[in-house]
Amino acid sequence: CSGRRKDRRGRRFPFQVIRPGLAIEVKADLAARRATVQQHAYNVWGLVHTLHTFGGVRANDRVNVRDWPLTTVWVLSMDALAVGLLLMVCSSYIMWYRLKAKRRGGVVALALGVGSCGLFVVGVRWLT
Repeated sequence: CSGRRKDRRGRRFPFQVIRPGLAIEVKADLAARRATVQQHAYNVWGLVHTLHTFGGVRANDRVNVRDWPLTTVWVLSMDALAVGLLLMVCSSYIMWYRLKAKRRGGVVALALGVGSCGLFVVGVRWLT
């Protein structure tokens, strides 16, 4: 569950239940004894986006804030890791391309890597 918030008088209780590919939003009005349920299903690209998005507090959310300094350190370190990995991959492609003798083997390795990633994506789609 995420996003649990109750008003001061205890009358409303909204929350979300999320799993990859599906999000269910429940808004319960305890005083009126009613609840509304909205279900949002995601396609494969929405699933990939959900899996690669930090599910914590949003930067412009005024109600929920990061109240633990370690969470901020975690977010910054994960961003730095992602940027470092992108730089490493891009620089390795440049270094590989400059070695003319290794181009053919590099193309084969790149094709095998893209193929294996494609099989992984098909496998994730099969699970949902």
